[in-house]
Amino acid sequence: MAEPRRVVITGLGVLAPGGVTDAAGFAEMLRAGRVAPLQDEWPGLAMRLGTIDAAALPRSAQRVARGGSRALIATLCVALAAFAEARVVQAAAFGVLVAGSNIAQARGFDTARKFQQEPAWTPPRHAAEVFDTHLAAVVAEAAGAQGPGLSVGGASASGNAAVAVAADLIAMGRMPGCLVVAPPPDFGPVEWQALAALGALAPPGAACLPFDRAAAGFVPGEGCGALVLESLESAQARGATPLAEIAGHAQAQQGRAGVAPDAGTALRVMRAALGDLPTASLGFVSAHATGTPAGDAAEAEALATLLQGAPVPVNATKAMIGHAIQGAALLELVACVLQLRGGFVHGTPGLTQPITDQLHLPTTTLMRQSHYALSPAYGFGGLATAVLLRNARNLA
Repeated sequence: MAEPRRVVITGLGVLAPGGVTDAAGFAEMLRAGRVAPLQDEWPGLAMRLGTIDAAALPRSAQRVARGGSRALIATLCVALAAFAEARVVQAAAFGVLVAGSNIAQARGFDTARKFQQEPAWTPPRHAAEVFDTHLAAVVAEAAGAQGPGLSVGGASASGNAAVAVAADLIAMGRMPGCLVVAPPPDFGPVEWQALAALGALAPPGAACLPFDRAAAGFVPGEGCGALVLESLESAQARGATPLAEIAGHAQAQQGRAGVAPDAGTALRVMRAALGDLPTASLGFVSAHATGTPAGDAAEAEALATLLQGAPVPVNATKAMIGHAIQGAALLELVACVLQLRGGFVHGTPGLTQPITDQLHLPTTTLMRQSHYALSPAYGFGGLATAVLLRNARNLA
């Protein structure tokens, strides 16, 4: 049996709150510890990324974007940016994996409301848009990708789940490379109201305070990201520059439905992703840390058991950009790549009353070169995931 291929990241794209439109802007935001101005009300997410306009896309992509939702156009923007950074000219053999499911609910809500008033108005394109695969197909057409295409749902852990699937397919030689893209939240008012009723959302106007005793729930943040993954062999043949390597990943379920977090499953997954790597070798951990008291407490317990007092910095990107739901995990992987490349570890701004004294929780940026970064993510339904990244400077 052939040895599995090594998988590297060669391109990325990002849109995030606070006017972030590219990787350089996101890196500057993280390094500065700048908190994006998040709106006081939900579901008014439309202003968090500013205006999303299909005219900003390359002309070749504008046709497939015509009539598309705001989430679809934002996804195309980051997808094509990632391909451009990776310098992928011939993308025919590449796959497209969309991280997330149930990703067109706002569009569906608006269509259903118009249907009640005028059923004959229903646009034929809704028959395709209702399926999660529509987004993958549109991105594939815009990029010229003809490899595997599918959506991988894992709730808020969708980004990690999709990266794991893509990495396995590449490692097995099923495709030379793959774009993994996570669209921004596209919930309708019903979904936001349900999350509020559940007690998951912070009150309007509240800050996102991961790992803080004053945290009262998560703050929504509209953002999306994309990564180009490919085999090291493919990257070297093209003369592409690896940004980081997928050094390990793992997924598991609690075996219990619902939304309650579980420290034991989180710990099991992080240990599996690390494999034989000692925890002391980690440069930092990018925690899932949403600002929900129960979720943060379970994650802090798992991390404390994993790290056993090792002075590994643990940070929380959501303190700056809020929670992008299905886009969250991939955005945090993008943040990890930028920190590995930039030689820094961002802090968690706003953290003044830590819920634990067993973790190293910096509030400001640390300048340090990291060899490895671990990024866990968790989703409703008891899903736990973790991805281990290795600094590209350490590729042998």
